[in-house]
Order: sequence, then C-alpha cells, then structure tokens
Amino acid sequence: MPFISQVLPGDWNNTLNCGQTSYYMVLSYMNGIKNEDQLDYNEIKKIDDWLYKKYGDPIRDYNGYYTNVNKLNALAEERDNIKNSNVFYGTDDFDKLKKELDNGNIVIVAVRIDMKVNKDGHFMVLLGYDDKYVYLNDPGKMLGRKRKYLIQDFLDVWKTQNYSYVLIKPEQKVINSQIPPPKTTNNIEVSKIDDNNKNQKPNDTGNTV
Repeated sequence: MPFISQVLPGDWNNTLNCGQTSYYMVLSYMNGIKNEDQLDYNEIKKIDDWLYKKYGDPIRDYNGYYTNVNKLNALAEERDNIKNSNVFYGTDDFDKLKKELDNGNIVIVAVRIDMKVNKDGHFMVLLGYDDKYVYLNDPGKMLGRKRKYLIQDFLDVWKTQNYSYVLIKPEQKVINSQIPPPKTTNNIEVSKIDDNNKNQKPNDTGNTV
C-alpha cells in the first residue's frame, strides 16, 4: 500500500483531509501503484473538489472538510465506479476485520488521532495485525507509513467511532484518467514501523465521522 500524508495540500494547522487521503491511497493501490513517487497530492485536491460539488463541503484552501464513511463510500461508488465497496458500523467484530485483511481486502477505518480516545476523529488505512499490534497507514503524520498501535488502544478508539469502516474488495481494478493503468494487485505487505517514527512530532489533525 503506497503512503502519502494529508499535507500537502493545505497545512498542518488546518487540514481535515485524512479521509480523502486514506481513500486516495486505496485508489492508487487498486491501480497497481507501489512507488510512492508516483503519488500526487493534486489528486487529493480533486477529491476535495468532488466532495464540494456533491455535498457542498467547503474546500478551505484545499485543507478539506469533515467527512465520514458514507462520503468515502460515495467516492468509491459514484466517482470511481467501484462496485465492491460497502460501509459497516455498529458491530464490534475485530475478527471480521482480520478475516477481510487475510483475504486481501482493504479497510479504511474510523479511529482517532494518535489512537487516543480523547482526541479528534481520524481516518487511517488498516494494513494488518499481529498478536499485539495493528498496522496502519496514518495520513496525519509525515512518517505515517505502516504505523503500529496496540490492538487494545485500537479497539477502545474504534468503539468511540461506532466501529465504522469502509470495506473495499479489490477484485475490480479502477482506471482513472489521472492515475497510471492498473497492474497485478498483490497482498498488502505489513511490517513494523522504523524506530525513527516513534519520536516524530504528532502534528496532525483528523476528521470526525
């Protein structure tokens, strides 16, 4: 899964683009993009433009606006014609999430910044898990690629977001005029974050669901 942070566009003091950026990472992955140098933050601007046209969400100098799982699902179904996208919420079923990941499916999960229950809502892309940690692409950090968080912290935060997530089954590749043609999709690789990420400045802002 390629990684890009939610800034640029916008700035760290005002950004609300975590849902938009999480979706862009997923869309790029579905199109076979593995090299992060191929990612372009202008694609996040296009998502903000679409949300403005669809919902009237303010663009705010391309800092984006609050989104939710239903809006992300609409992006998939209506903007990009992804057929295998669904919204789930209200059920505490971590085993189902693990099974979906094991089957090669993609999960955009509603959590909170820094996986803390007292912080603002946030979106991340769930990549994998082991016995102790979950691993996610966190667009709210410059070094947010494959961040690890304790499973219990994830479960506590996920509960405050009504166990909400978007599930996309990448059986169908997406051809987007601004994204290179699709390649063969491989299973998402999961690894522990670098030690250098542990002490990075938590200068991020998230969305509510």
